[in-house]
Amino acid sequence: MKINIHVFSVYFQRFSDVQLQMVEDNTLFVQQREKEILQIVQSIQDLNDIFKELATMIVDQVRLVVLVTVYSYSLGFVDDNEHGN
Repeated sequence: MKINIHVFSVYFQRFSDVQLQMVEDNTLFVQQREKEILQIVQSIQDLNDIFKELATMIVDQVRLVVLVTVYSYSLGFVDDNEHGN
C-alpha cells in the first residue's frame, strides 16, 4: 500500500507538538510493554517445558520403583509379611 505523503503530513499537522510528543512517547511505551510481554510469554513456555520434563522424570521413577518391587517379590527378596500383607 502506497501512502500519500501529502495526506499523511496534512493529517499530522493537525496535532500540536505536545500531542505528537505524547504519541511518540506512548508508542515507545507500547513497544517496551510488548517486548516485556513477549519475555513473559517465553518464560511461561520455558516453565511449561520444565514441568513436562519433570512429569516425564516422575513417570520414569515410578516405573523404576514398580520394576524393582516386582523383581524383589519375584526373586524372594521381599516377603509379603514384611509389608503387613
